[in-house]
Amino acid sequence: MVSEDFKIAPKVVTALPLPANPVVRLAYRGSHLRLVDLTRTVNNGDTVPLTLTFKSASGEVVRKTIAVQVRGLS
Repeated sequence: MVSEDFKIAPKVVTALPLPANPVVRLAYRGSHLRLVDLTRTVNNGDTVPLTLTFKSASGEVVRKTIAVQVRGLS
């Protein structure tokens, strides 16, 4: 999607298909996570818990909570 000022608008998805074995890197100029509707104020450098949910091809669900560092705030 392209906005009126010709910048690419972010695409919001509810799932990100991942290949079985390679490492997948989430990064600013590629696929990345944007946290919205937070319940508290966060600042650059803060560490927050993030729970990721994975579902295998067979339907098995695994949840993993990780600590992530907040980056990219103006």
